[in-house]
Amino acid sequence: MPDRIAPEASERWITNGTFLWGISSVGLLDQAVAIFSGGLLTTAEVRSELARHVGEKAFLAGAVDAIDTGKVRLTALDAVELKAFVKFRSLWQITSADSKDLGEATVITVATQRQIGAVLDDAQARFFMEYHHPGLPLLDTPHVLLYLVEAGLIDMERGWELLCGMRDKGGFNHRFAIRPKGHWMDRRDYPRLRAL
Repeated sequence: MPDRIAPEASERWITNGTFLWGISSVGLLDQAVAIFSGGLLTTAEVRSELARHVGEKAFLAGAVDAIDTGKVRLTALDAVELKAFVKFRSLWQITSADSKDLGEATVITVATQRQIGAVLDDAQARFFMEYHHPGLPLLDTPHVLLYLVEAGLIDMERGWELLCGMRDKGGFNHRFAIRPKGHWMDRRDYPRLRAL
């Protein structure tokens, strides 16, 4: 029996908890998850990180429920991925099971080992992916909002309101958290959208 289980052909994206945190804080979870036509994966470590904060951020119950009901599918690291994760965990200097970086590390491991796209907002994680795996698709939460704009589900003004809500209500410091509205309206920093 092989160590590695091939992912389903439709599984092309995995997310960490920051994205789920942000979109849940503004009631956008279902719409944002639905644009990933092949589905969206995450790991048990991400679920645990979100569940730990439900008491202080009630909106996170929606993100945990989305995972528990399969709207966002859980995936586990196989034997090959676990070996890669041990090396990555050491490199990232993650020393405890409750580290806020543990979920992110598992997500990056799955993305890089399965050669699928990742939704990551943390600058350190994004830099790691861009530097070490430049060929893999990489999105952040504001980028996903641009896909919702393209699909006609929101407009750029509503996108800006949602980004402000994520920052103010959700405490989510996304890429545009301290930038002026003009940077968002000009779609600064974002390449042309490609199919999800």
